[in-house]
Parts: sequence; structure tokens; C-alpha cells
Amino acid sequence: MIKFALSYRTTMSTKIFLVFSIFFISIISYSQTAADFTKKGIDAAKASNHKEAIKNFDYALTISPSDFNIYVYRAFAKESLKDYKGAIEDFDKAISLNPKDVNIYYNRALTKYSSGDKKNACADWKKAVDMGMTEANFIIQLYCH
Repeated sequence: MIKFALSYRTTMSTKIFLVFSIFFISIISYSQTAADFTKKGIDAAKASNHKEAIKNFDYALTISPSDFNIYVYRAFAKESLKDYKGAIEDFDKAISLNPKDVNIYYNRALTKYSSGDKKNACADWKKAVDMGMTEANFIIQLYCH
């Protein structure tokens, strides 16, 4: 019985040590800020490495999940990979976090149009016009009639 108790205590000590080690290592690896990961993502996107960009934007969002700009950046990277559904979801999230940013509606419309969803693209461009982006009228005249 004593041998079992010592073995159990040693096993528990080892488990506790491992848990704290993993926690400490994760803190060290995440010592970068959301801005650091966002910058890495932008740099990767500029180099046309969109998968790497998305990975960095994902890390940034784990640190700063309410930063609508990161969702927009990731949407652009997803759109570049023709992941229109994922891009639209990211634009949707960005709009939910910042519904007054007319540029998000405009860019979501471009993505919807690229995906073949002309009807909803036109609705987003109309929304952009209603919010004050009169330049979107030109796009509506070209693509929505």
C-alpha cells in the first residue's frame, strides 16, 4: 500500500509538472502580440503566401478576437485562395464587430460577386451606397442590372 501511495504521488507530481510545463511553453510561444501576428500575416499575403497569412491571422484572432480588421485581412487571404465561403464568413464577422464600416460591405460584395452570388453582391453594394459610398453606384450600374 505504501509503495502504491508513493507511486501515485510521483505520478501526480509528474503530471502536474507536465501541465505547468505545457502552460509555460504556451505562454512563451504566444508572447507575440496580435499586432505581431497580423503584421506577419500581411507580409505573407503580400508575398502571395496566403495559407501562411491565414495561419498568422488565426493566431492573431486567438489573442484579439474582437479586432474586426484581422477578420478583413483574413477574408482577403481566403478570397485569394478562392475560399469565397470562408471569406464571406470573415466579412460577416467583421461587420458584426463594426457595422458602420462601409468598406467591409463593399468588399464583401466583391467577394459575393466573385463567388457567383450576384443578387447578394448587389444588395451589399446598395447598402454601401445607402451608407454614403456613392462610388458604389457605378458598380451597381455595371453589374446589377
